[in-house]
Amino acid sequence: MKSGETITLTSPYGGPIQIDFGINDQPVSFTFEQVGEHPFWDDTSDNAVFSAKLAAGEYDWAEFVTPAFEIHSTLEKMRESVSNTRWGGTLEGFAAATMRYIHNFPHVLAGFKGPNIDVVPEIHDFATANGFTIENLDLVKHMNADQATCGAGCSGNPYDAYWAFDPIGHGDIHEMGHGLEKSRFRLEGWNYHASTNPYSYYSKTQYYKTTEGDPDCQSLPFKDAFVALQASVGRANPAAYLKTNYWDAVEDNWSRAASMTIQMMMTAEHQGALQDGWHLLARLHILEREFDRAINSSEAIWDAKKASLGFANYSKKEILGEKDATGKVIIPPISNNDWMVIAVSKVTGMDYRDYFSMWGQAFSAKANDQVVAFNHSAAERRFFVTSPNGYCKGEGFDGNNLPVTGSQVWPLAGAQPRLMGDSFR
Repeated sequence: MKSGETITLTSPYGGPIQIDFGINDQPVSFTFEQVGEHPFWDDTSDNAVFSAKLAAGEYDWAEFVTPAFEIHSTLEKMRESVSNTRWGGTLEGFAAATMRYIHNFPHVLAGFKGPNIDVVPEIHDFATANGFTIENLDLVKHMNADQATCGAGCSGNPYDAYWAFDPIGHGDIHEMGHGLEKSRFRLEGWNYHASTNPYSYYSKTQYYKTTEGDPDCQSLPFKDAFVALQASVGRANPAAYLKTNYWDAVEDNWSRAASMTIQMMMTAEHQGALQDGWHLLARLHILEREFDRAINSSEAIWDAKKASLGFANYSKKEILGEKDATGKVIIPPISNNDWMVIAVSKVTGMDYRDYFSMWGQAFSAKANDQVVAFNHSAAERRFFVTSPNGYCKGEGFDGNNLPVTGSQVWPLAGAQPRLMGDSFR
C-alpha cells in the first residue's frame, strides 16, 4: 500500500485482515471503516474486551498476538487455548508461556540470537571461540488453528492445524521444528521426522525445570536400543546386526533415531563437554550455517575457513562432489554420516568415532582420519538409563548409565510401551 491509499475489500465469507510488513519497527497506522472487531489480544490493555468478546461469541474467529508469535484461531479453539490454567489463569500468563516455549527455547536450540531469545554462554562462547556468526532472528511466526492442509497439522509460517494451540503442545512445536531442522543432521536411512522433534522435547524439559509440571513428552524406545546394542557386542558384524535388528526392524525409525540423538547429548553432558547436553544441537546449527556460508562461497574462502569448521582435510570438491560432462559422478559429495561424525566431534570436543560404530553407523576412512586429527578424548560406550518419556524430566541426563559390554541387563521394571502413532510424529 502507498501512503494515503484507500483499499476496498469485499468478501462473501468475511474474516480477519492481515497486513504484512517488509521492514520492522516502522511508524504505520491504518483506519478501518465498516468492519466488525473480532476478539483480539495484543497486551494486558485488551484483557477485558478480549474476554468479553470471547464470551459473547459474535464472531467465529479470534486472534492472540505476542511480539514473536501470533495465534489465528477459530472461536472455540481460542476459548480452549486461553482457558488452560497452567499459565496462572491469566491472558498475560498465556502470552508469556507462548513467548517462552514456542519462541524462545526452540530458537535457542536452533542456534539463533535475537529479541526474546536467551543468550546461553556455552552456545555463544562456542561461536565466539571459533569465529562463527550466530544468525539474528527477528520475525513473527504464526499458527492457524482451524483446518490443516495436510494430516492433523502442516508446517510453514503460518503452520496450520486442527487442534487448539498450546504453548508446550507437541504438535505445535513439532510443526515449528520442521522449519528449524536440517537434513544434514539425519544419518543414513533415518526417516525425515528423525530431526524434527528435539525442539519440542527441549521446550518440555524447560517447562519441567521451571514448573515441575508433567511435560507430557513422547515415548521413545530406549530399552529397545539398549537391548539391541548389548546384543550386537561380540557379533562378527555388529553394524549389520544392528541394521537388521534395530534400524530396519521397524517401518518408520524416527523414534529410534531420536533415541540415538538424545543419547549423544547425554554422553556429552556426562563427560563434561557441555553443561546441558541439549546444547549439542544448538552448536551443530551454528556450525552448519557457517559451513554452508563457506562451502557456497569461493574455493579460496572455503580453504581459508575449513580448518576452523573442522574439515581441514577436505577440498571443496570433496564436500560438494563432482560430475563429468555426461553427469557421471567422479567424486561423491560428503555423506551425512561423515559430516555428522566430524561435526559432532568438533562441537563437543570429543571423539565420536567409536560411539557411532557402537550404534552401527558407518563413516569413511577420510572422515575417520579427520576426527583422528582433532586428538580428542573418546566418547565412551555407555547407555544412559531413562524411562520412555523420562528424558524430558532429566532421566539419563542425571548420569545414570550402564556400559555397553554385551552383558548388561535393562535395569528399569516394566515393559517398553508401544509408541502411539500420530499423524505428526
